[in-house]
Amino acid sequence: MDCFLLEVFDSRGSSDQQVEINLSTDALRLLLQQTDVNRVIDKKGNTALHRLSVYPRELPTPVYVLAQQGALVNKQNDEGETPLHAAVRADNYLVTEALLHCGADSTITNKIGTSVLDLCRGSMKELVRKFNPPLHQAVSAGNFAMVCKLLRNWVSVTSICVGSGESVGSGESVLDWAKTWHTEEVFVLRCIQKISEHKNQSVLIHSVLANDTTAVRKVLEETKMRSVNSRYKEMSLLSIALENKNKQLVQLLLDHGVKTNCRVQHRLSGGEDSVPCVLVAYSYTPDLTIAQLLWYYGIHGRHELDKEGNTALIRAIIHGASLHFIEWAVNQTEGYTLARRNVEKLTAREVCEKIGRQDVRDYLDQYVKNHAERLAPILLAQSYPSLPPPYAEKYLKVAKVIETLFTAAKNGDVGRVTKYNTANYQDVKGHTVLHKAITCKQLNVVKGLVNCRPALKSISDNHGRYPLHFAFLLPDSETRQEMLLCLLQSNAECYEMVTDKDGLRPAEYSLLPEETKQSIIGEVGTGP
Repeated sequence: MDCFLLEVFDSRGSSDQQVEINLSTDALRLLLQQTDVNRVIDKKGNTALHRLSVYPRELPTPVYVLAQQGALVNKQNDEGETPLHAAVRADNYLVTEALLHCGADSTITNKIGTSVLDLCRGSMKELVRKFNPPLHQAVSAGNFAMVCKLLRNWVSVTSICVGSGESVGSGESVLDWAKTWHTEEVFVLRCIQKISEHKNQSVLIHSVLANDTTAVRKVLEETKMRSVNSRYKEMSLLSIALENKNKQLVQLLLDHGVKTNCRVQHRLSGGEDSVPCVLVAYSYTPDLTIAQLLWYYGIHGRHELDKEGNTALIRAIIHGASLHFIEWAVNQTEGYTLARRNVEKLTAREVCEKIGRQDVRDYLDQYVKNHAERLAPILLAQSYPSLPPPYAEKYLKVAKVIETLFTAAKNGDVGRVTKYNTANYQDVKGHTVLHKAITCKQLNVVKGLVNCRPALKSISDNHGRYPLHFAFLLPDSETRQEMLLCLLQSNAECYEMVTDKDGLRPAEYSLLPEETKQSIIGEVGTGP
């Protein structure tokens, strides 16, 4: 169980009771309504924040809860160390980041003169430096640029982080501290005005970080705020709510116009590249009710891919979704994403075999069997090998058709392409005949395909690359310009805005190194 015991001290410094600090968000918030968190310490002077800083947890939400409820962020223990010292010593990156968001001061030294920066190495040092100097020092120096940077980095203006000293109950927020200033220094006054104007935004951000739906609703309703799209690095308020699996908070943000078409990074990913925000709902033991809520709001993630080319369905399987969740996901897409492959060329069924999800594999097989008449033409066209009889016998025939079709496109044989172009065929890499024709610079074939089968323009490969991506890989020439005009003759804005698995739009492919361009083209252009 995520909990530990601490003493409760009275105003005279004596203790006659212990409390259990339960790190469940709801339990912790309830405890803090009954107990002064700053009087809860251990025999070495460690506060709940000190103890939490070395406690192994998935997400640092309890840090934000404690700070939101008035915990002294920079309180020093008997050795003069702050919670930030403890987090850095424990190499706890997420808690270190959370403390910095709450106003932790990296310049404070312990009793032997060691600061947090003295303890940092590598990425931890880089992180701490982004928040140095702390907000109150930036304000007092009149460093407006640094103040703006810290606010963009989600540093709180209401956490108790200034002058926490050693006496129980002392300290104040940067905002309250700034109000006591009497100065005519223009730059300092400008900084004070900035943090005052930022108060509501700061409260909103930290209420989301603390997973406090009630506080979020209150600040949105009382201030009529519509700015719910604040971002820090690769995180958004919506991604935080999705990580915490808080359906009410997700719905509240959606109702207030939060953007959903952005790329974010899940804090538990350990440095994973950013993914479309909707895919966070399919990560780390996905919650069905939240996925259903997103579908209700029209946020399907049907075509979204993560950095490995995994669809929402494959990602849910990998991240331990229940069989009930998988059944719902398959039914929502009517099984049409079952043949979609990731960059390892694996379908959802093949991923199940790889990671040992036999229950899901058996369900997928049964689903395909039950809907074989409807799905077979589509799955066969996408090189799906695991079909029941009598459709399984057709797999090799379709594979031969794809080979013949792609060879004809490579050679510019418009007649044979027209003859064999009877479906939206894809090979195991996800490539269509249109991808093939573009990379082989067969303009007449491209024009014919776009006219007779325009749906091919909307089909991406296993890396999320659409035909327009490949057109931008070609050398700048008259042929490339004609191909671009052909692909963009209708719905141009739609095709120009699509992204691959790494979030790159088609036009950005023209800026890739020449070696990378040739490598990508070679994946499609070589062979039949």
